[in-house]
Amino acid sequence: MGRYLPFAGRNAIAEMSIGILFQSAFDSGFAEKFPLIKEEFKADFSKCEPVQQFVLNFGVAQPFPLPPSLPAPQNPSGVTFTNVKADGNPARLFRILNNTISFHITEYTSWKEAKSLALNYIDRSLMKLATIDTNPATAIVVRYFDRFTFDGDPKTALAENLLRDDTDLVVARVFGSGPYWHCNSGWYQPLVNENIALNNLNIASAPMEATSSVTIDHTNLYALAKPCNSLSELKRGTNDRPPLEDILNKQHEVNVEVLQKLLIPEILKAIGLKT
Repeated sequence: MGRYLPFAGRNAIAEMSIGILFQSAFDSGFAEKFPLIKEEFKADFSKCEPVQQFVLNFGVAQPFPLPPSLPAPQNPSGVTFTNVKADGNPARLFRILNNTISFHITEYTSWKEAKSLALNYIDRSLMKLATIDTNPATAIVVRYFDRFTFDGDPKTALAENLLRDDTDLVVARVFGSGPYWHCNSGWYQPLVNENIALNNLNIASAPMEATSSVTIDHTNLYALAKPCNSLSELKRGTNDRPPLEDILNKQHEVNVEVLQKLLIPEILKAIGLKT
């Protein structure tokens, strides 16, 4: 009889990300701040890729187009910083794009390390952007993307080999659907005092090369009760809102609770979450 194995050995995390959402996009003033941002993170990441703003012109073509030696000026509207693994795929990624600042890690070792890196990068980028007073933070996001691969005959890769049969986080029908199925759900729950957070849980079982793979994509999005236009208040908290780090810790705890309600004891033990 086959069994599911966690993607990364000691854990199943294929990617984890932490993000801050803001009231509006950074596009308009980002080009001016880009040199400062690039310089700030050049020692942290091996690659810096500015995101360009593209403008489509549907007007009449110019009778005398600009010669190739005079390209249109570049206007970065965002940036992605990356550290790559030996195979060329991203190991860590930090992105400022649209109305979001986010940190992504695919070589996850611990929540403590990932959170520390994210807080450091977010703090430094907001210091350089210097826009939070006019473009306040509105939401905080933590997302985990877990993957389990089946070791055995793919035809026997059934949901009950991974999921608790008494869980209320998937519909009962997945337990009679054979090796391939999916289930998407969402719910609100209190996170900070009476303020609620939105959970999205998307689970899918699908063929992968010569075996079967299950992905568990869980996002916790906490919308701030009121927009925060102060970096110090975001970091340290206020009378009615805890510090950013405390909110992130609560969101991480929600992810742990989701997995504990979802996975069978053998799998929880394999990824270090046995209660």
